[in-house]
Amino acid sequence: MSRFRSFLLVRPAPGHVHDALDFFREREIIEAAFPYGVLSGKILVPETDPEDFMVTSLWGDDSGYERWCASAERAAFLSSVLPLLAAEDALTGWTGPDTGSPGEEYRPGTPLRVAHDAVARPA
Repeated sequence: MSRFRSFLLVRPAPGHVHDALDFFREREIIEAAFPYGVLSGKILVPETDPEDFMVTSLWGDDSGYERWCASAERAAFLSSVLPLLAAEDALTGWTGPDTGSPGEEYRPGTPLRVAHDAVARPA
């Protein structure tokens, strides 16, 4: 598989949307995946009344994504964020083609803002 996009829908516990957003930004979750092959990533949030958000990343190939999914680093991130989530199943992930419009995959027709934007720099 060539370039594709990963999606992670995050459903924080009531009243913890901003805490969960801060967690993902401050711990640089997207940036932590750069060594595994992430080319860029964004955190997308509905402009009004956010109760969840989407973390989406563009990957160069599937082998890097598979290594990231199996990594201890990712497992530690996910374990650490659990107290901020609505339930243990409050993370839903999937992959798909890079359509150039990841927001449409998340909330079609809903105005979204970019809460975090990260781009890998060539070595």
